[in-house]
Order: sequence, then structure tokens, then C-alpha cells
Amino acid sequence: MKYIKIFSLMCILALCGCSTLSNFGRPRFNIAVDSLAASGADSKKTYLLLPGNQGVTAADLQFKEYAEYLKRVLNKRGYIYTESKDEADVAIYLAYGMGDPQTHQYSYDLPIWGRTGYYASRTNVAETTVDGKTTYRAYTTYIPSYGYIGYNSYIDTVTTYMRFAVITAYDYSQFKKDETEVQLWKTTINSTGTTDDLRRIFPILMAASIPYLATDTGRKVYLTVYENDPVVQEIKGGASPKEPVNGEQ
Repeated sequence: MKYIKIFSLMCILALCGCSTLSNFGRPRFNIAVDSLAASGADSKKTYLLLPGNQGVTAADLQFKEYAEYLKRVLNKRGYIYTESKDEADVAIYLAYGMGDPQTHQYSYDLPIWGRTGYYASRTNVAETTVDGKTTYRAYTTYIPSYGYIGYNSYIDTVTTYMRFAVITAYDYSQFKKDETEVQLWKTTINSTGTTDDLRRIFPILMAASIPYLATDTGRKVYLTVYENDPVVQEIKGGASPKEPVNGEQ
């Protein structure tokens, strides 16, 4: 019964769009990417990287960690990082966070396994009497049969979190000329699932963004990224992830 219940929960989470263990036990994350871009948005490549969250500075340790992931992504797209405002022609802002936890209630039925009855097994046994004669005696054995005898109903809850990153690029050359803010492109990446560990999922969000930065997707793009994908490990800088405690992501 325990294993049936766990399997049913995993199925429900998958149908709800939450991330779970995939086939062969590989943790996977369902990601949505939405990107907007102006014409010629990717023509300027030398960038400053700045925090987009209110109250966060470039010295913030969490920002510095996430910024390294984004730098690796931008490098794969041909961008060049600089700390010089004179050299930069693009200012890229990185914002990130997590939505409020959402608790979902669901009900499901599980079959009850039990005894459904008996079936008879008849056996003839040869017996020899003291005078050497052989007789046969019939024995009947009643064997219980088992199967599904009904269903139990259950109500459970699951808590999910929306994890996100927003990467926005501005024309810094134009800003240096007349302080006009011209947005070149904006990419939003999010994932909803049961883990509230943003540090764990952030490099996965970054890996999912690679094909879409500085492009116009025209709509939200949905994709699945496995935690042990080579591209994720590359964005992490080759660090091996610790094994998850359970299969809910």
C-alpha cells in the first residue's frame, strides 16, 4: 500500500506540472522561458552585470554566486564581461526570487488488497492396510484467494513554489550619451515545483535560458531540464550535485 500511495502522489505532481523524479530516477525540472527582444538586440556584446533586486548590491554573496552562473551562460552566447563602464555597451540586470508557497489539496482512491474467498484442492492419497491391500483416501484442502476487495479514499496536500529569474539588458552606450533607458531584451525563466531551494535550481534556470537570451520567443517556451545534464554541470562550474533527499523537485 505504501508504494502504491507514493507512486500515485508522483503521478499527481507530474500532472499538476510540478517537477519530479523522471525515468531512471533522474531529477528533472519543468521550465518556462519567455523572452522579448528589440531588433538587433544582440549586436552589442560587452556588458556590465548589475543586481536587479531592490536593496541588493554587487557585493551581496548570493548575487555574486548567481552572477557567476549567468556569466557562463552569456559567455556561451558570445558576450564579453567587463567591470569598466567606459568599455561596456550593454548593462545587464539580474533579478531572482521565489513566490509565496502555494498549498494544493487533492483526493485520490487506492485499492484495498484482501481475501476474496477460497478454492478447494482435492488430493487422492494411496494408503496400504496391514493385510497389504491398497486403498485411496480423498483429502480436500481449502486455499484462500486474494485480490482487490474495494477502495479507500484519501485527501492529501502538496506545497509548491514558483522559482524565477529575470535577465534584462539595456543599451548602455545610449544611456552614456543622453541617459535614455533603451531596453534591448528581457528574458524571464521560471519553474514551479516542490523544492524551495533556489540555490539548487538557479543554475538549472540559467541552463534553460541559453538558447533564448537576446531573442524573441513570441510566446512562452516550455522545456524539461535534467539536473545532471552536462550543460547544467557546465553552468555550475563542474560541481557535482548532492543526491536529493527525495524525488520531489
